[in-house]
Amino acid sequence: MLCPEETQDYEVVASIFSNYKSDVEFSVKNVTFIIYSSKLDNTRRCIKSIQATCAKNCYEIIVITNILEPNYDSLLSEFGELRIIDGGKFKNIEEAYNFAIKLSSSDNDLIITNDYAAMLFNSLFMLRYGLYSDANTGISSAIPFVRKSFSINDIIFGDLNKLAFNQNIPKENFIQYHFIIPELCFMIRRECIEAVGYLDTSFNSCDYFSYSFSMNCINLNLNCIKAGYKVWNNHACCIVSSRESINMNDNDVDNKRELHQKLIQRHGFTVDYYSQSRDDLIEFVNNDFSCQMNVLEVGCGLGTTLNTIKYKFPNANVYGIELVRDVAKYASVFTDVRCGDIESMELDYPQDYFDYIIFGDVLEHLRNPIAVLERLKPHFKKDGYVLTRQYVMTSIL
Repeated sequence: MLCPEETQDYEVVASIFSNYKSDVEFSVKNVTFIIYSSKLDNTRRCIKSIQATCAKNCYEIIVITNILEPNYDSLLSEFGELRIIDGGKFKNIEEAYNFAIKLSSSDNDLIITNDYAAMLFNSLFMLRYGLYSDANTGISSAIPFVRKSFSINDIIFGDLNKLAFNQNIPKENFIQYHFIIPELCFMIRRECIEAVGYLDTSFNSCDYFSYSFSMNCINLNLNCIKAGYKVWNNHACCIVSSRESINMNDNDVDNKRELHQKLIQRHGFTVDYYSQSRDDLIEFVNNDFSCQMNVLEVGCGLGTTLNTIKYKFPNANVYGIELVRDVAKYASVFTDVRCGDIESMELDYPQDYFDYIIFGDVLEHLRNPIAVLERLKPHFKKDGYVLTRQYVMTSIL
């Protein structure tokens, strides 16, 4: 494995990137794990996974607990030096996390996670690999492998060890740009969190798995992107988690509209609507990986569909057109997205260029969809495809 205890794995990361990114200056930092503790046994397992799989002297651990357990500190004393924060003393989980961030070593990058998750061998290495693969990356998110029950022995000796050996290794294509990353475990660069600010306490989340905390993580992602940082899912980094998703409790349901309104006020649009991926249309994309292809999506939103295509087909050149200016501004950070009305805007794409043109729930909203298809026809390859979906109907033309 890449991270034996006697190796400082940030030195390995630095040596790897110095070989072919000599023009990028960076300093790989130690990390602070900030763990939300919901169950004592889970917390023990999470900490053991860090100690078993991560290099010594390159991390610190802060635990936020809402567990009403007397002598909680002494129950975790077996793990040596930990910093434990009583989450019950704060108005919401955001305040507790912000306190933990301030308490952490000021030069450390941060890993935000919870005790349902556990690190595998090379998970930390690959999180760093993603975070420092580009000087402008702000957040690198691990991909969770969900299993309801697992033990520390499964991680060290069992099938999860084999999973790590096969999954947590450098890959040629491992980056998927996204605006909504899995909040189960993500790593954020210290400079990024200091530049964009900490978690927004007005979301007032009751715990890590509430819908409001998930929305707050989305808000953090968008703040990072607005500040010029890249955010992505790191498909070369896998962790294990015994929990798949957030809870939608009664309080969250009542506040859902208010939470979405907060994001609209801050960023100008409804994130969940404009971040949808047209997976049913992506299934029709069939391309020889040795050949280049060109894809245009009309009404691309935040570009989630295009970024998914780019991840699945690294040989693809992807382009988007989006009517809503605020949405197009964010989407253009990752992809060639232009803001405009497809029925009237100038189209200066090359002739006979696109292999696929995608309309996901768009054609039925146009004043003259036939005229739009005629406008795009010169830019369309003769053997290309139009992929379209109207409400419940998906088709290929």
